[in-house]
Amino acid sequence: AAEPLAYLYKNLAALGDQAGEVEDEIDASRVKREARWILPLGRFGIAARSVIIILIGATTENPFFEVIKALVSRSRIFQLRNLNQSEVGLLLDRAISDPERGYGKRKINLTPEARAHLVDMATGDARNALNALELAVATTPADPDDGVVRIGLTEAEQSIQHRALRYDREGDEHYD
Repeated sequence: AAEPLAYLYKNLAALGDQAGEVEDEIDASRVKREARWILPLGRFGIAARSVIIILIGATTENPFFEVIKALVSRSRIFQLRNLNQSEVGLLLDRAISDPERGYGKRKINLTPEARAHLVDMATGDARNALNALELAVATTPADPDDGVVRIGLTEAEQSIQHRALRYDREGDEHYD
């Protein structure tokens, strides 16, 4: 299991005009024990410096082709895999029951058919499943008698209408 690092994390966007801000933040990180989350990483093209930084970045592209070579050569690259259906289902269950980071303080009833649909349509991506659940909860009125938000198959289908397609500009998935 992964252990949390004792760092302050800060989110940054490495796009266009914000590149100067990213450089300033990296200079500031030399003084403090901080890590930066930079997105999209493929656009990050800051010149090499004589400073050790912890850079956590994400890209949907292949980093070996899209991230500058000097950065890749000094990096550890981790590929995140899609979740299996039971993992996505567990995340949905947690989102419904967790009172601090989910809907645990509300009365939510997700039918097994609706849950199965969200899990299937998420295609292993937790963001897709959680976004669809959030949309279903936000757009389904609570029952006036007992205050329960009942999400059935119809509501689930309306909240995630089709599978998210993967875009692979150069590969086989481009034509699928």
